[in-house]
Amino acid sequence: MIFSIIVGVITGVIASWIVWWILFHRMAPKIGFAEKIKKEKTKNTKTGYYYQFKFGNLKRRTCAVDVGLRATLYLPEFPFAGVTNMYVIPIGDKNIFELTPKKEGNTGWNRRISLKINDDEFIKSFDKTYFSDQIKAQAAEKMLRLEDILSITSNASIRIHVSAMDSFSGSRKVFRSKNYKLEDVVYGKYERSSLQLIPMNEEGA
Repeated sequence: MIFSIIVGVITGVIASWIVWWILFHRMAPKIGFAEKIKKEKTKNTKTGYYYQFKFGNLKRRTCAVDVGLRATLYLPEFPFAGVTNMYVIPIGDKNIFELTPKKEGNTGWNRRISLKINDDEFIKSFDKTYFSDQIKAQAAEKMLRLEDILSITSNASIRIHVSAMDSFSGSRKVFRSKNYKLEDVVYGKYERSSLQLIPMNEEGA
């Protein structure tokens, strides 16, 4: 009797683990991120530039639905050692209803999202004594570039978090991008059907 109970418990635990693994690995959404943040010219900002990141649904059979996004600026060891300041960066879309499966000729599986660097609320974050006079002045004039922000500390970075649910299984998972640093901001254009960025010079060649 005791042996049967032990075997039953072990079998139940193993079965539960297998179901959990299938649900959260094989049947979970799969999100990918571009390796670079895009910088491109625009007449709609005082700096003359706008910035975007790109991500997409890498599953080929199911949609990713109820997609939530968040972009965060990390300033490690700032304003002094042992402290990391974090600021949420406003973005173009915080929620996306659906990302279709990644299939040939289908562009609905990926999205380009703008980083609103000079948003009214965000620039108030830099009106603090521990930021340089230059950063504070650029923020006040809405002349902050992403490169300026990522130059505040040597390890400054931006991280993107995406929460998505698989349309078939209902499994939800949170995905985290790489830490985008200063060298990851590249002038160019994203390829339409991939997460790759095509570098260009600022004259468009």
